[in-house]
Amino acid sequence: MQHLHLQFVPLFFLPRLPYRRNLIKTERFAEAERVWVNILHYAKKWARLTTVYNYINDTVVIEEAPWENFLRNPVTKRALHVGNQPFDVINAVAHKKMMNDIMQSAKPTVEALLNWGAYDVVVYSGQLDIICAYPLTLNVFQKLNWKGAEAYRKADRCFFEMDGNVVGYTKSAGVFTEVLFRGCGHMVPTDCPRVASRFLDLFINDRKKMRCLREAGETSQSGSSQSGRSDTKILTKSENVDI
Repeated sequence: MQHLHLQFVPLFFLPRLPYRRNLIKTERFAEAERVWVNILHYAKKWARLTTVYNYINDTVVIEEAPWENFLRNPVTKRALHVGNQPFDVINAVAHKKMMNDIMQSAKPTVEALLNWGAYDVVVYSGQLDIICAYPLTLNVFQKLNWKGAEAYRKADRCFFEMDGNVVGYTKSAGVFTEVLFRGCGHMVPTDCPRVASRFLDLFINDRKKMRCLREAGETSQSGSSQSGRSDTKILTKSENVDI
């Protein structure tokens, strides 16, 4: 029940939001980042959460994830061409160096990439995320100025099914696809590794065949992905409503 406290949080830090917006407008990005961190801190404290990554399951310790050892493996480091550079899950030095970049909008870069059209772009969100909450991300999608903007606004929202269960919702137009994963927080591959892996496999290997069907549970004519696995159905159509 502790996540219910989140409904009271906006009243607590609402006065700080105009101040942060003004800092961004005047290009005082490092100060704006510090205000943003304080807002998250107060929200977490008020809701009695231990992290801002998942408001239901907030006991996950990402530092203990198995992939950390994988990335520190010499074979992996050679494949990534990073030499002997050490890997840290939370790198304070990198955060400090990027402090002036965090509060700068990437919207123009995303718009340029979508208008170029040379690459397919997918952005995914976790339903239970706080730090990058889906409604805020969706607000950006709806304001993107690109040649497929109108097609995106009119596009059907689809179910993403796995083993007969709806595990996410997705919407596509042109080269752009956005996904909301059910029951996952900010760290989607950590919270829902199998679901995230199967979606990325489908997006990479079979995305040209992805289409909306009439209702959840209908079988796609395109069959399974090129990987040969058939445990995931192609997308099925959901009610096209604003979230």
